[in-house]
Amino acid sequence: MSARIRTHSAKYSLPPNPEWVQILASDGDSSTWPVNTTRVVDTEGHVNFMDPVDYDHPICKKWQVEVGRAIALAKELPTGKDYVLEKWPKNYAMYDHHKGKADTPRHDIYLFGAPGKRFRSVPEFIPHAVWLTKLQDGDRNAQCLCKYCTKRAQKDITYQMADIMPLRKTPTQSPGPSRRPIRDKKPKKPSNLSVFTSVTRAHVGAKVSKIPAVPDRSSDLRAINCKTSMKLKRWFRPGELLWCALDPPILGPNGTDSITFWPGLVEDVKLKSTVLQKPTPPPRDPTQAPPSSQGGESTVQESEDDSPPWTVQQSTVYVMKLLAVNREYFLRDDQVLPYQAYAPAAVVDTLQNFPRVNLKIEPEDTTKFDPCPANQVASFNDAASPYAVALQIAARLTAYWSLTDDYEYTYTIPSEPNRNTPDSLAAAIVRAQSAPNAPQSRPYPNTSAPDPQMSQSEFNSLNTQVMGAAPPSQTVTQTRYQGVWWGAERIWVDDFVRLKVARRCIAPQGAEHIFTPAGPGTSLLQKLGGVGIRDSSEVDAGSRGLFLRLNGLLLVDIPQRNGSGPKKECRACGMLYELVDQDWVDPSAVQPNVAGTSTSAAPTSSQPLPRLSAIAGLSSTGSLFANRPKHPLPQELSSLLPPPPDGYRFRQILEDGYEAIMSLTMIGGRYYPSILHHPLLSETVGFALSNALENNGLLDYSYLWALEGLTPGFNNSVDPVESKKGREAMLKEADKEAREELATVIAQAHGMDIENELQQTQQHEPTSISAHLAASNEMDVDP
Repeated sequence: MSARIRTHSAKYSLPPNPEWVQILASDGDSSTWPVNTTRVVDTEGHVNFMDPVDYDHPICKKWQVEVGRAIALAKELPTGKDYVLEKWPKNYAMYDHHKGKADTPRHDIYLFGAPGKRFRSVPEFIPHAVWLTKLQDGDRNAQCLCKYCTKRAQKDITYQMADIMPLRKTPTQSPGPSRRPIRDKKPKKPSNLSVFTSVTRAHVGAKVSKIPAVPDRSSDLRAINCKTSMKLKRWFRPGELLWCALDPPILGPNGTDSITFWPGLVEDVKLKSTVLQKPTPPPRDPTQAPPSSQGGESTVQESEDDSPPWTVQQSTVYVMKLLAVNREYFLRDDQVLPYQAYAPAAVVDTLQNFPRVNLKIEPEDTTKFDPCPANQVASFNDAASPYAVALQIAARLTAYWSLTDDYEYTYTIPSEPNRNTPDSLAAAIVRAQSAPNAPQSRPYPNTSAPDPQMSQSEFNSLNTQVMGAAPPSQTVTQTRYQGVWWGAERIWVDDFVRLKVARRCIAPQGAEHIFTPAGPGTSLLQKLGGVGIRDSSEVDAGSRGLFLRLNGLLLVDIPQRNGSGPKKECRACGMLYELVDQDWVDPSAVQPNVAGTSTSAAPTSSQPLPRLSAIAGLSSTGSLFANRPKHPLPQELSSLLPPPPDGYRFRQILEDGYEAIMSLTMIGGRYYPSILHHPLLSETVGFALSNALENNGLLDYSYLWALEGLTPGFNNSVDPVESKKGREAMLKEADKEAREELATVIAQAHGMDIENELQQTQQHEPTSISAHLAASNEMDVDP
């Protein structure tokens, strides 16, 4: 038998004194075993055969240990022992597939036995092994959850069974060199297309097949929406880019430019439970008689010993992979921040003055650096190069986006409204402007309205650019998606997101189906009355952010201007919300709209967290989300609004039965409830508030207030412009471009030929700051 199996398991051995686990039940069939087990070298010097693997081989031992451990966890066997699978189920056998050049063939491990299946990895086999143990224990109704029996993706199964699956770490070695030729990059032309938003009637009576929500989406939405006693909710998701607090920080040359945060990716999320001892209650006076009921009969008192003397406190631990270095850290939830919550401006200024010739960006130089070495503090000079690479990778990553988890969505087009008179936001504003009682002046430019002189044909063309081309039939099947990678963040359908525009940019005077922005609250008006105020619109809901409850991500066909045929573009749809003062009182129970008809006042939300049906009620055509795909998410999760900032509440600004449809580029990022109370931001927030008036603290820190919608989203948003095929492709491309850009900077400093420097850098595929070296990280994006 050949011993040339994957080298990562060449030294694997069994633990001493293992506790053997057996699988007595079996569905194995030896007829499924491969028959091409003879090594034959063909005329081209290649082989293609299956080599049996016995129990003495390290790869087999590795499987035995991980499968045995998983079975023990699934069966809740006593802890403290090393459980190992004694042997395969009956009629199962492992084979090593040799394929390729005879002297250096490729090796792939397979476990045969189950009819119609061949398990290629431990995670693939674990669900099947657990099912066999259930059959062994007499559970004949047990269902196998493996990918072959359920026809589901392995990543979904691994996430669902994460409590027993082995943790997979990112390999430390770099992939092979890239073979793509070097080509000159042409600067991208800035887009001159405007961004529009439309309001349309929600689809009613849609016939949608039941599409299971991917486990990641269900878990992430539960974590951020469910009530919990945890001090910090589990805000962050696997694959997201965060700032990781260094303990201790790496001191900078000037004292104020220390490296306190390092960018990193979430590799895994774990729940940590800590047992805390309850304080001992004071002893009861034995001379006092026990209490009795009013009727004189003695009552049975529950013994104080029935209550455990301890309590359990839960928190989140993030497994973080720091960019540019080969280091993995376990960080508490109070040691990480969203990428948009911090900008290392002082450190970037110092790096601008760092000698370019001293920057070492090769992987062999950056990966060996440890930002938090044991019993010592890292040097700033040693950290400069890997930190510059990490910053540049993070900056490049925020420029990418990718749609995920597609499904087919079918609905029936309602007969009303007619598409020749589109019921869109732009149309509503045009009608509002032409109404007899339309105001002649506005406190802000109406950025949401088209040109009033626009012809009907031009207007129809504009509406098509937003809504897509009219389908030829009444039944429409759309491609929709359950999630999107949006720069640093993972966003799911049913998430609550911030938009880039201010509330006052959407119908500042109200429009058909759109409510007028709410004014200041009662207490704020009383405070402003003492100092005087000329225009209350400076402090009303219009001055704050705008929110979208993401109802769907869909593709639409947009006609191209050159007539070459439609192209696919992505749209986001859902209900819009504004942020109003907690004590704001609607001037009337019924609000007249600008078209002269009457509509009910906009519903609002407040604590405790309500259901959407409780806030919005039902329209005559059904609830706002009646057309949503029936994903198996609990209703309390798919209809909740997150907690608003202190002193505010969310207010729905569209009538029931309508939703906004907009370009994906309108999304500024996720909404983080109570992020301003994060321990890592407390010092910054306190400084900004204490120096609000004399040092312009409120305006200087608008990027922080925008995270909770207290200022418009354009103060803190990302603007991804390039679509990539998945998160892994994003990371590889970000690393590649980051190193190329830095190589250009270094080559210019050395006076070397740029092309030679790029060729040397491209010998390494991505592992992990020209823009950062040239200017600080800008967090403001003009919508």
